[in-house]
Amino acid sequence: MVWVKQNIAAFGGNPHDITIMGQSGGGWAIAAHLARANVHHRKIEIPKRRVGQTAQLYGHDQLACFRNTSVPALVDTFQTFSTVIGTDGIFTGKVFGYQGSFGPTIDGVTLTDSVTRLFRQGKIANVPTIAGSTTDEGFDGYINATQNNPMPQNTTTLDPSTNRLTNLTDSQVWEAVSFYPVNASYGSVAPDNFFLSVFKAYWMALGLFGDPGIFGSERMVGRWMSQAHGPKNIWTYRFNAPAVGSNYSGVYPLAPMTHSSDNSYLQSPLASMKDFEKAIALEFRAYISSFICTGDPNTAKLPTAPYWSHYGALGEFVNSPVRLVPQFAFKSNANKTFPTSTQLEVAQKAGIERIDFWQSSHILDSIRY
Repeated sequence: MVWVKQNIAAFGGNPHDITIMGQSGGGWAIAAHLARANVHHRKIEIPKRRVGQTAQLYGHDQLACFRNTSVPALVDTFQTFSTVIGTDGIFTGKVFGYQGSFGPTIDGVTLTDSVTRLFRQGKIANVPTIAGSTTDEGFDGYINATQNNPMPQNTTTLDPSTNRLTNLTDSQVWEAVSFYPVNASYGSVAPDNFFLSVFKAYWMALGLFGDPGIFGSERMVGRWMSQAHGPKNIWTYRFNAPAVGSNYSGVYPLAPMTHSSDNSYLQSPLASMKDFEKAIALEFRAYISSFICTGDPNTAKLPTAPYWSHYGALGEFVNSPVRLVPQFAFKSNANKTFPTSTQLEVAQKAGIERIDFWQSSHILDSIRY
């Protein structure tokens, strides 16, 4: 950020008005910037040991190792360590065969605690912020059972044997499971009170992309930044449209709203989109560009787009937070002047309780060093 402030004017930017943006791992980086903390819960001894092991693999002293080793070789080393060294915290469960073995560390000086705990403590920047996730975070990661991803869709077990979050006791796993009731006749993937299958409950309960991690980050940012600085400059969303180019299987317009779906509407060429995808892209881009330029997503939103109310618009952000839900125009949409069915919603109580459990002090104390 110091470099950006010193050099952005050369690119036509304003060093006193800078917006930073990140998605997925980049979103974690933004949260770390906000908290001046990191998202991995490791003691500094762990990365020091791994640096030494990396050097030993290539027969160099440590400095020579990193000067002389190729990028592909370092990537291979990362993957090797990722499959043999366990994870150390709630945000680093084993997904896609990776465990995030290398990352920022808590050194006790610059990085004094985990990002979630610093958010809870109010040690976060007071800046306008947008945070969000997709409805089906992690669905694409868990849909197939592989050697590195041993959770098949037909699983019937949600207990300590299928837990993938380290440092939880068996009793804490059972406590977590109690928040994820399964009812085959009622429910939905993420926002409702019940889950249609154990598989769907599992990926939201005991994996990296669900409530303990990526899906829960919207609540972490919204609640704790609102508590520290007030909710008027905090906006959150649940992106409810499938990724651009999804296979809709003839069931317009439904398909899983997987990880990075939101990002695809900001990056994919408009010419590559179906009309209903383009409508979402234009709407979402206007919100985001308005925020970048003015600090408010509503200033230059599309005239047809709903007003994006802030996190505490109902006057109480702990139990009734408000968020935007971008989604395709359904045929049942009563307002035909809207090219989308984007709307505001109040986060459901059961979903709030689940995420607040993962961000409670006794769980955070258990899963970090």
